[in-house]
Amino acid sequence: MKKTVAVAMSGGVDSSYAIIKLKEEGYNVFGVTLKLFGDIPYSPKASCSMKAIKDARNICTSLEVPHRVINVEKVFQEKVVDYFVNSYKKGFTPNPCVICNSTVKWGSLSEKVFSYGADFFATGHYARVYYSEKRKKHLLSCGLDKSKDQSYYLWALTEEQLSKTLFPLGDMQKEEVKIRVKNYNLKLSEKPESQEICFIPDNDYRNFLKNKFKIEPGNIINSSGEIIGHHEGFPFYTIGQRRGLGISFSERLYVNSIDPIKNEIKLGTFDELYRKELLFTKANFIYIPEENSILKARIRYRGKLQPCKLKNLKNGRFRLNFVEPLWGVCPGQSVVIYDDYNVVGGGIII
Repeated sequence: MKKTVAVAMSGGVDSSYAIIKLKEEGYNVFGVTLKLFGDIPYSPKASCSMKAIKDARNICTSLEVPHRVINVEKVFQEKVVDYFVNSYKKGFTPNPCVICNSTVKWGSLSEKVFSYGADFFATGHYARVYYSEKRKKHLLSCGLDKSKDQSYYLWALTEEQLSKTLFPLGDMQKEEVKIRVKNYNLKLSEKPESQEICFIPDNDYRNFLKNKFKIEPGNIINSSGEIIGHHEGFPFYTIGQRRGLGISFSERLYVNSIDPIKNEIKLGTFDELYRKELLFTKANFIYIPEENSILKARIRYRGKLQPCKLKNLKNGRFRLNFVEPLWGVCPGQSVVIYDDYNVVGGGIII
């Protein structure tokens, strides 16, 4: 009996070819698109905008597969938008796409499609999932196309979620997907490779945050604690930022730390932003690596993988010690840990 797969659809190249490939492999397929926005302003280029819903429906019609729209406005507001705002209140720089993947796409959306009779949930991510006989569980691995690998954004998926997930494009190169999809003469929308955050129109973070909570100016200090200037509000700054500081100094200075309690930003030199260790919390481990394993981790998408050792601090916190120091470790961002090509897990840097 044919298995049924629900494919998350944006109407772009990747999700469209995911449907084509799964159909060719003999699956029953239907497309699903999220409706995320009610009263929330959003970018018209977002993969879940009203235009994207229309595009996805048209592609599904052309490919002769059913299409459903699933409303998750409430959970998106609570799990993603509120998380984003609260992170900035703490002086963090969040990555809402990671949270959206684990709580919305592989949360509310996948639960709904399984209730519709789907056996698997699929997306157009460039990543791979496979069953490991050695570990007796499903593992997440990097996509074959290293320039497009999106495993960084998927670290929060559980082994149970992975066991019901398909990544049809994981073994393909992006250029190969583009060439193959042209054979089907679909009216595909040009989706940008990198998009601003979908719920912030025009990528105007400052205006968005101003409308969410009170933001006040405060002091900028140097490494010695001396006041050297004033900032417009600590949520408008991020670790490693150099431009837009309003400071004229004899050497280049960067945001080194943010103290939301004191409403204070500390600047430092380039070298002062190096760290040999970091702490993280809200961890998810797809599997537990062998003790004292030399792992690798990255602290930003497409960042260089750096050798490190993992230490469980036993209080919901974990520490990574790096062989070489990292520059610009940013609280609120994801750290993702790899063992060769497999994703061990990850967490939120604090």
